[in-house]
Amino acid sequence: MRIRKLAFLLLALVLLLGLATPVLAHARLLRSLPADGSHLPDPPKQLRLVFNSLVETRFGRFSLRPETGPAIALALPDPKTRVTRELVLPLPPLDPGRYTVSWSVVARDSHRVEGTLTFTVD
Repeated sequence: MRIRKLAFLLLALVLLLGLATPVLAHARLLRSLPADGSHLPDPPKQLRLVFNSLVETRFGRFSLRPETGPAIALALPDPKTRVTRELVLPLPPLDPGRYTVSWSVVARDSHRVEGTLTFTVD
């Protein structure tokens, strides 16, 4: 009887760990430059996004929206870069104001992950 209970608990543990693994595989943004919520004395020339796992760049979508005005689509400078953990996107010249970056990437596990971050140019 004891062996049966132990086998059941072991099986339950294996199943729980198996279900948790896919969630841990999703890409997530580790850091950005400019950082979310930052106030900058000078306008940045590029946006840097660093992820915890590899992302497929060809499926990425990135835009920059000023506080007033339409969103500006951002593109990777090198279309040959296919898979990376770190994306660097050139930014257009920016006036003082608050900006929102929207990003969407596809991780190697084929799940789309998206988010936003803001920064202010003083």
